[in-house]
Amino acid sequence: QDLKLFSAASHDRNPLHLSEEYAHTTPYGEPVVFGILGALAALGHLPDRQSMSLATVSLEFRNPMTVGVTYRIEVSETSTQQSLVKIYDVERLMMKATFIFLPWHERSYEMSISEYSGRIEAANRTREDFVVGRRVTGKYAPSVSDLKKVVERWGVSTKGATVVQIAAMMWASFVVGMELPGKRAIFWQLALDFKSDDGQWSGPLSYAVEIKGFDDRLDLLHTTGELSCDNQLYATAQIRAFVRPDSPKPSIVGITTHLTRSELLKGKVALVIGGSRGLGAAISQALALQGCSVLMNYHQSKVDAELIQASLHDESSLIELAQGDASDIQWCQTLRQYVLKKYK
Repeated sequence: QDLKLFSAASHDRNPLHLSEEYAHTTPYGEPVVFGILGALAALGHLPDRQSMSLATVSLEFRNPMTVGVTYRIEVSETSTQQSLVKIYDVERLMMKATFIFLPWHERSYEMSISEYSGRIEAANRTREDFVVGRRVTGKYAPSVSDLKKVVERWGVSTKGATVVQIAAMMWASFVVGMELPGKRAIFWQLALDFKSDDGQWSGPLSYAVEIKGFDDRLDLLHTTGELSCDNQLYATAQIRAFVRPDSPKPSIVGITTHLTRSELLKGKVALVIGGSRGLGAAISQALALQGCSVLMNYHQSKVDAELIQASLHDESSLIELAQGDASDIQWCQTLRQYVLKKYK
């Protein structure tokens, strides 16, 4: 529900966060929490700052967070104007956020704007699209009613950030997840600098994002952005995001180039967990090509599993599909008994 609410508020509809089926085809295997949602949750743990206003936000998303995990949060108040928040999964650092505030007294959480309309599907861009100097421009406005629900959900209304500033953070999520890089984005860093803010908003924000560089070695995209309101510069942004490569497709031709068909493993039995895609699929194919009987486990990707099985042609009978959740001890015990009974 948290992911759906944030998506409704921000208009970031990237399937990595919302579609279990799509996320299962990625290296993460399950939906990933929006980075900015994690930042807002972190903001909600800060002390109240009724007479201050957010000036800059610096975020580093070190590792992807997932739903249903208990994370540890560490808050360091280096001064009344600066807070450092770290989120850990046990000892592994997941996110680091630095919030800097300045004195400010007049803030409003009221705004009335037209209903948003814009991109509804994440752009599926390739490396050829990441040309230095290329710009993407547009208008942006969150869903105000849903944004207010997010504010209430995470208790950020008294933490020194106005609704417009929270909307600007949501804009960064939208730009990364829907525009640049788009569908295959993995948010890494954001530096957002706000100009003077009276908390009022009379219309949608205008934005311009420009590609500053693309590191082929790391598949890392660097962009800068500007947000304007009523023709006045409202905020500037430095954004870095990785472009997730497509999962490699196992190839029988590629495998047989390095591994000649044989019956070396005839009479042997192997269980491959997660055998429907990526490395697991290649291992399943390689074992079957050596005469091994393979129980190929998959959780949800039935079509992918059937394609891997069919790819073996004459050896396809050596692969038996085993659908189930390998993290379920009961499923594992049942499968164990089945294997022991069938392959004596």
